[in-house]
Amino acid sequence: MDKKTKCAWLLAQSKNLDAVTGTGAARLENISYAGHIGRLYNLLRRNVADDPNPTISSETVKRACQLNGIDKPTRDVGLNVLKNGGRIDVANNGAVSVLGATTTAVLETTTDIFDEAGPSDEEEAVLEPSEKVAERPLGRQEATTYVGDLYNLPTTKASSLIDLCKSTAIIDEETDRDQIGIAPSCSIQILSATVNMQRKRC
Repeated sequence: MDKKTKCAWLLAQSKNLDAVTGTGAARLENISYAGHIGRLYNLLRRNVADDPNPTISSETVKRACQLNGIDKPTRDVGLNVLKNGGRIDVANNGAVSVLGATTTAVLETTTDIFDEAGPSDEEEAVLEPSEKVAERPLGRQEATTYVGDLYNLPTTKASSLIDLCKSTAIIDEETDRDQIGIAPSCSIQILSATVNMQRKRC
């Protein structure tokens, strides 16, 4: 999976995980972490698109984040990570200057943040069935085998991971056909606008 496609799934899946708590959230915390920062970076990029002065006041950043479901802890951590990565500059008054942000920069930066966070095999594996079932629906057994073989996971762990994907709405299972397909909430917004866009460019 290339960087751009991987990031698109990180962005989409982190959005699904916003409402997830407990063990499920803990097992996929690096997906949430990277995806949230990627969504923040993309939000900043959109606010300075085609603007010759790519600086956003602290109040505008705060308001934009509130309107887009990015809470204060996520905003503070995300701004710090992006600043340390040379993607933005934060002035003493909290104003944010976005340095050369493009769609590609957002995608690649988000993937780098995920990789640097030290994701578990489970977190890496969660991205794979999403991409696979986006191509065509899979039978549950086929999806379990695919994930297990790819990351050398025991069958019980691979099956548990598929259950986790279902419970967090990352993927959806049509129980009458035992077919796993992409969750409706993932197929709108980010994926249609990002994954498909990147595939057309490739």
